[in-house]
Amino acid sequence: MINAWQDAANFVKSIIEPAIENSSITELRAIGGNHDFDMQWAFVEMIRARYPQLLAFNPGSYRQVFMYGQVAIMMAHGDTAKAKLSQLFANEYPAEWSDSVWREVHWGHFHTETVKDEGGAIQRQFGTPKPSDGYEAKNGYTMGAKTLKLLEYTSSGLYAEYTLLGE
Repeated sequence: MINAWQDAANFVKSIIEPAIENSSITELRAIGGNHDFDMQWAFVEMIRARYPQLLAFNPGSYRQVFMYGQVAIMMAHGDTAKAKLSQLFANEYPAEWSDSVWREVHWGHFHTETVKDEGGAIQRQFGTPKPSDGYEAKNGYTMGAKTLKLLEYTSSGLYAEYTLLGE
């Protein structure tokens, strides 16, 4: 657990500090999941305290939506309600749904990458960019690409997708 906290701190530092240095506004959006709902919330609150110039959104909820121009993205961990996330997006966030021309739903949880256009939104399930641990080996989650995706948007849609190769 000590190594996990240190790895998390180093990972976050390597992303947040360059983002703050190279951007006029830096935001962090956090969603709790099945393994870490309370601990993740506390970790993000620590990050908020460490980087007061960072806009941190840490609602302690299962889903949240944010807007960038006319792009709306709903985030979820993916361990619950996966099959109906697009419908939940439209139902729980009707203003964001109707004000957007490009809609996406992002989640992780399943350790593999999928992209599907369904229910009025692009659904992106992100893989796990780290080396497999014992749990993943035991359960056979070792075949996914070890990549990290970076998505770049304009105010009206997806502009570019970058793939960062993992170990």
